[in-house]
Amino acid sequence: AVVSTQSTGIVLYDDEGETVGKFRWNLKGIFLDGCIACRTPWRIKNAKAAEGPNNWEFTLTDGVVRIAIEGEVLYEHALRAECAMVYKRATRFAFYNMGCEN
Repeated sequence: AVVSTQSTGIVLYDDEGETVGKFRWNLKGIFLDGCIACRTPWRIKNAKAAEGPNNWEFTLTDGVVRIAIEGEVLYEHALRAECAMVYKRATRFAFYNMGCEN
């Protein structure tokens, strides 16, 4: 489950290592720099593992951002054309504000 108001996220980079933007999430919202700013859906806020850790998947494919937990898509957002063009350059990523258990 999302358990903090401190943002956790992924920095997205292009092939040259330049920052394309950041994808961040917490209890209050989901953000993609310059493109998405919305409240965190209840389905994500309330996602709990039955036993131990669960698998979260973040994808940004063909201009669509998806968050899935254990294979079930709980969030999906199609980017506007200009945002899709910017984030299409993202080929690498790094996590931030996460402990080793993540």
